Amino acid sequence: MLHIKLDDLVDEMIAQAREDLKPISLLRQDRNPEQIWMRNPEEMADEEWRFYEEIFPYVTSYLIKNQDKALLVEGAGLLPHLIKSIEEPAVSYLCLTPTVDFQKKHYKQREWVPYVLEGTSNPEQAFENWMQRDILFAQMVRKEAQKLGYPSLMTDGSQSIGKGDC
Repeated sequence: MLHIKLDDLVDEMIAQAREDLKPISLLRQDRNPEQIWMRNPEEMADEEWRFYEEIFPYVTSYLIKNQDKALLVEGAGLLPHLIKSIEEPAVSYLCLTPTVDFQKKHYKQREWVPYVLEGTSNPEQAFENWMQRDILFAQMVRKEAQKLGYPSLMTDGSQSIGKGDC
């Protein structure tokens, strides 16, 4: 089984989207940290949703190249309606999102977070905006998964899945 983490492919997908002059990918290349993180979280969540819609054709192309293998694909960009558009009988989808506490606790522990927020006028507020964006985004994903009939699970990190469990 090939395990694909969408986060590992995002830079490649953005580069392809920029070559094709996709608006959100182009907009994001010119933003500084202040412009990225010191915005309204609702606006940020909406843009994140549209960004993942924008790059999904490139994700699909990548998956098609690997269709001869069993795939386990994970990532925030696998929006329920985008997965539904694939309409493959072999596609199984589980909407897995973090609880608010899990989200904040684990992001605070990541050593690279200060570098992402470097250059903002208020790193604490920037971090809070980021977390609020992700919380709103997760709510949007869960709502859509429910609407489309996909199973949904919120994780608090208390259970883990081993390789043999999938």
